[in-house]
Amino acid sequence: MEVGLTTNEKKTKYLQCTKKDIRTKNLNINNLHIEKVRQCKYLGSILNDTNSIEGEIKDRIALGTKAYHANQKFFKSRLVTKCSKLQLYGTVIRPLVDLCLGNMGAERNHNSENVSL
Repeated sequence: MEVGLTTNEKKTKYLQCTKKDIRTKNLNINNLHIEKVRQCKYLGSILNDTNSIEGEIKDRIALGTKAYHANQKFFKSRLVTKCSKLQLYGTVIRPLVDLCLGNMGAERNHNSENVSL
């Protein structure tokens, strides 16, 4: 009887984060071929081999822009109150962009920011 974990070779990949330019290739462990990747998405965040966040910031800004344009009719409508627009902004659009800022977004006071609608 065999007990333990099995590894799916097609789904298993690894990412090596370093500032040095190391030319390592794929891993072979006990006849298991593990592919090396340059970047991957983990829990909604983009991780890359140079440990930089520029791609993550661009991705989050793009998500915020898409969310704004998807709700553009709502934001431009004169029938919707400013309070409702601010509530939508604070609950839908702002959290998408703030996720990439991590603790920096939590430290800022959102009530003091100027938002033009």
